[in-house]
Amino acid sequence: ESSKFDFICLPIFIFSVLELIALVKNKSYFRSIELIGKYSLAMWFLHCGFFNGLSIYTQKILYFSQHPILVLLLGLIICFTAAVVIMYPIKWLTILKNKVFKWS
Repeated sequence: ESSKFDFICLPIFIFSVLELIALVKNKSYFRSIELIGKYSLAMWFLHCGFFNGLSIYTQKILYFSQHPILVLLLGLIICFTAAVVIMYPIKWLTILKNKVFKWS
């Protein structure tokens, strides 16, 4: 549910994250976030399809450890790995489509 104060909290949050990023001298910390962002659409799709649609089966795997942080990490690892795997045929099909239809 949306709070009445979201319009105040969101700009403060964005400003704080930008300031935190500016404080970090070594930008290599953000490479993992950039890598996850590259596959975020496929990860979201897999999450919706498998962890919501097939929750009867996947929640048993996901909640195996029953520790919230490990559940989050396991879900992230599963979605990321599956997203990387499914992106290879998608990229190949995109290249093939562009060759067939002469789109660039």
